Amino acid sequence: MIKTFTFFPIKLFVLLVILFSWGSTKAYHLSDFNLPKQSDVEVSAKETKLESCITIIENTSSVCIPPVSAHPCSIMSISNVSTSGGIAHFSNTSACSASSYTDFSASINASYAQLTTCTISFTSITNPMAYSVWIDYNDNGVFDAQELVVSNNNVNRTMTVVDHFTIPLTAATGTHKMRVRGEWYSLGAPTAPCNQLSYGETEDYAFT
Repeated sequence: MIKTFTFFPIKLFVLLVILFSWGSTKAYHLSDFNLPKQSDVEVSAKETKLESCITIIENTSSVCIPPVSAHPCSIMSISNVSTSGGIAHFSNTSACSASSYTDFSASINASYAQLTTCTISFTSITNPMAYSVWIDYNDNGVFDAQELVVSNNNVNRTMTVVDHFTIPLTAATGTHKMRVRGEWYSLGAPTAPCNQLSYGETEDYAFT
């Protein structure tokens, strides 16, 4: 995503500064400019016979990290998340995380074309869980309400839950964050992407 000088150091992935001047190109380092470390700034540099344009390419994939669950790893956890039916799919088996959150997005990815259906399964240990899934299709770092693609209360109380969702035609291309959240089935599927859970876990994956 390309923005005009938005500075959040944790989110900043690549900085590209290009100044155009009468057919020539001159590169500047960010330290050449006396800019705040954390603010939204628009910079327009003007010199004699020179119009300068500064652009930043920023990684906006940073998303909220949920707090530790009230009872982490006590009586249940997500043991496996799997996808099938896509261009690329995965099966990820994991142990319970003491922080109640694990980000697998740097190494585990599912890929689907628009208007195709993703089959996703969740397995828990010790007790049945209910599940929700969000995909940050617009890459704004927020799992919006319309980006909720699965909400399964696991009414049958099974240890493995299978669900499906269709990738919309309007889904942007590129790599997005997919968030999976599981909670004790008696409490229902998580309704928010970043609040504290009672017994559950949160896992992030990449989705293209």
